[in-house]
Amino acid sequence: MRFIDLCCLVPLSLLVLACQSTHSDAKDANPDKTEAKAKSEKGDDDKDAKEEKVKKKQRELDDARLQLTIARQETESADRKEKDDIQDAEYGMEKAPEALEQFQKVTRPLELAKAQLSYDRTKERAEESKQELEELMSMYKKEEFAALTKELVVNRGKKNLEFANRNLEQDETEMAHTRDIELPRKEKDLQMALQKADSKLREEHKDQEKLANENELKLRKAERAVDDAEKELEKLKTDKGDAKVAKP
Repeated sequence: MRFIDLCCLVPLSLLVLACQSTHSDAKDANPDKTEAKAKSEKGDDDKDAKEEKVKKKQRELDDARLQLTIARQETESADRKEKDDIQDAEYGMEKAPEALEQFQKVTRPLELAKAQLSYDRTKERAEESKQELEELMSMYKKEEFAALTKELVVNRGKKNLEFANRNLEQDETEMAHTRDIELPRKEKDLQMALQKADSKLREEHKDQEKLANENELKLRKAERAVDDAEKELEKLKTDKGDAKVAKP
């Protein structure tokens, strides 16, 4: 290498070393500034995280308050429905014994009396037809009448008696059916209706007690959820340095 080239190379090398040294010194000279910047960035991150927690907890509180409102509405609606059911059951229990008593004291005796009256009338008509026929037969034996007239009158009398006897049989059958089957069945139905009304009323009272316990438990849970959410939000804001959240 020529001497002149060497003379140029040496200053350049020294210049490069000087720049590296300066850059290193500058880097080493500002450690506090770099650390402060890192702390600042970390602080911003922590602040953002806390704010996000506060927002999330506020949403949870709003949801809990809404759930409490819904729970109150549901319990009020259930209470109203149960009161209506109790009222219906009480009315049924009031009406059922009245219907049974009305049947036993009025309806059944009246139905039996009507059936008996119809039977007695039919029986009387049958008896009258029988007597009329006997009188005709007796009269035609004593007096002389045309054979054709006699036959027509006697046959008419026999038919009237036959129809009267058939009506009597029908009325007797209907009266027996009314007395032995229809009326006892109606009475049994009314007795069963009374038992069902009594059972329904007792069940409704049990359901009312159960519903009251369920509603109380539902409201307790909803109120506790709101209270817990308020306390957690208040703690987050206190830790953050903000004011506490006012309860609604």
